[in-house]
Amino acid sequence: MSKKKDLSEFFSHLEKKNYWLINASFNEANENIKYNAIRIAKKGKFIPNIELKIAKTDIEKIALSERIRVFLNSSSIYISPIELKIAYKLFLSSEKDIEDARHLFNIFSDKIKIEELKKMVEELKVEKKLKYLGIKYD
Repeated sequence: MSKKKDLSEFFSHLEKKNYWLINASFNEANENIKYNAIRIAKKGKFIPNIELKIAKTDIEKIALSERIRVFLNSSSIYISPIELKIAYKLFLSSEKDIEDARHLFNIFSDKIKIEELKKMVEELKVEKKLKYLGIKYD
């Protein structure tokens, strides 16, 4: 089955389940999703909503292909690798983002794969910002 057909079926299923696309019509969705993220919510509501987009960059593809399953009570969600989260925070670079990167680095220090983190910061071209985590970049 083609991706376009898969998406059409997915959007049709959403519509039947009483959801709507906040920033596009279901008819436009297949075309819009190529270029933009689409926001989905229960009909008549804006919050809560979820953003759906096609992975285009290597970083977005890594976030999906190397996802981590996190268990919350009796449910679970998937998140991107912690190394990617930290690298992305360094990329964003606000004072708050740098502090978030430090915090994540400290909390997960025993789980972080330093070589993976270095790979992610290279991908985002923020190698020099590793200094904020106390890591020397060679």
